[in-house]
Amino acid sequence: MHFTLTEDDQLIVASVTELCAKSMGQAADWDDAGQLPGSILTEVADLGLLGMSTPQALGGVELSGIVRAAVPEALGGGDAALALVVAGHDGLAAAHVARAATPAQRAAWLGAWAAGEPLVAWCEPGTELSGQMCGEGLRVSGQTPVTAGVGLAGRFVVNVPLDRGIASALVLGEQAGVSRTKVDRLGMRAAAAGRVVFDDVLIPLEALIGAPGDGVVASLMAEFQIALGAIACGVGRAALAAASVYSMQREQFGQPISNFQAIQWKLANAATELDAAALLVGRAAWMLEQRQPFEAAAAQAKVAASEAAERACSEALQIHGGYGYTREFPVERHLRAAKTLSMAAGSNRASRKTAAAAIARRFGGS
Repeated sequence: MHFTLTEDDQLIVASVTELCAKSMGQAADWDDAGQLPGSILTEVADLGLLGMSTPQALGGVELSGIVRAAVPEALGGGDAALALVVAGHDGLAAAHVARAATPAQRAAWLGAWAAGEPLVAWCEPGTELSGQMCGEGLRVSGQTPVTAGVGLAGRFVVNVPLDRGIASALVLGEQAGVSRTKVDRLGMRAAAAGRVVFDDVLIPLEALIGAPGDGVVASLMAEFQIALGAIACGVGRAALAAASVYSMQREQFGQPISNFQAIQWKLANAATELDAAALLVGRAAWMLEQRQPFEAAAAQAKVAASEAAERACSEALQIHGGYGYTREFPVERHLRAAKTLSMAAGSNRASRKTAAAAIARRFGGS
């Protein structure tokens, strides 16, 4: 397995890191406001991050799976909310269209989406959403699960459970009968999470993507766990860096607390777990790139990374002492983000079930 980035890929990641260093000092303000500013979304679009899954012929940059895992980690170190919105737009919505839509749909939509015109939120299937196919299209009622980016998006890719599988469709934010509600979550508040609500809405045939039961939705959700694991690694490492810097500045008993073994072990354990999680994320991305069965590896990566990030953020908060509980320092925001990631795209319990099923198959179980 080779996780090495090409020189061009390294330049992309370096550009993302530079963007984070320049702009992410405002992340706490975005979190307080509950919304990402349009300016930062324009900047990530200018870097090509909204078209990483889109073919170059359709206006995207079409990056490898390895670099598409490295970018969310870099973004996650700056602002996890931004990383999650970008990953949803590119790795779910645009990837879905690139993989399952008609040539006419891809040509009409993907180039504009790669430029962020508009931002698109991808809504996973949920029990509170129902639909029925008819001669004119798909009639939908109910509401989607809570989805990042709903408050920012102009379009939605909605996945509706049917008796014969999941029907996917592009929905306009201004379509009659479509509304959105805001959900104020504990972490990553700037992602503007919410639900899309349908009041007996008819989605026309030309807006349907792929065919019900084609398996694309399940594959995308499995792939998305790689991005979530990468974001978690970025969040955990940001908290680790903040704690390390603070420990060298904070003095007790006439010396920096970084000299104390208790602090050193907290930092060492967090770094070890995050490095191990990053390798699992890289392995899953490599297996996806090589077209190998990757679902169990992606589930393991998401569990390991999100839980390692939670522990790293919690230890970073403890190293900050009472200051860690205040918004004067970033570690409390990182901890809230890490907790949110552990529940994204299905809980870690569901991810463990996927991994356990693979273990049973590997050793001859049923």
